[in-house]
Amino acid sequence: MTDLEGKQIRVGIVGTSCIGKTCMIKRFVENSFHGSQYNSTQGVDFFARRMSLKTVGTVTFIIVDIGSNALNSKMLPIYINGIELFLLAYDMTNSNSLNELRKWITVIAAFSGTRNYEPSVALVGLKGDLEHLRAVRLDAHTRFAQEHNIPLSFLSSAKSGESVLTCFQKCGIYHLNPDAKQRVREHAILQASLPPSKRESLVGGVPHNHPVLLPPPPSKSVAGGTSVPDPNSTVCSLQ
Repeated sequence: MTDLEGKQIRVGIVGTSCIGKTCMIKRFVENSFHGSQYNSTQGVDFFARRMSLKTVGTVTFIIVDIGSNALNSKMLPIYINGIELFLLAYDMTNSNSLNELRKWITVIAAFSGTRNYEPSVALVGLKGDLEHLRAVRLDAHTRFAQEHNIPLSFLSSAKSGESVLTCFQKCGIYHLNPDAKQRVREHAILQASLPPSKRESLVGGVPHNHPVLLPPPPSKSVAGGTSVPDPNSTVCSLQ
């Protein structure tokens, strides 16, 4: 047992509208996908999931799903207050959604400066299952992360579950365990500039620039075979 047992981490996921932020969160928290049931987040929604992280122990992720309309809201300082980890999300089929993150980076930098703290930040490309519609090249993703000194990079798909769990796990370890920061960073940065034959492997021979497919969070079954969310997960909303 470590001294980090029972830790909490407050995670804010931001980005423009219609890119799949809520879908990613629900895949992580509920092991579900509701891509056809789109409702734009107004204000913020709150989700939570408790899980065990290697080298850290039991951690509760408090996830703040921040609607894109909050960027110009007077409530924004309240919404992002206390967030320790920001996931800067964009849609890989929409290059403008990556550029829009510059606004969020400016806001986060200004806010953290006034509070004298530095949150952890990760860049997350969403809709990885739509590779045939990709508009943001891997090298553009990498350049953006380097330009803004973002230490962690991920590609994910809420539909398939690809790399969603990996993203939260590695970000949690990175933020909560200083001794593991360099190792996590090396395994999370995309190396799009190298040819596939020369990219180093992350695990099981999977190259760095390709998201690792891990099993999504377990769900539980009730009579009739219907899946229900993990009891360690909760959700509420605030507008």
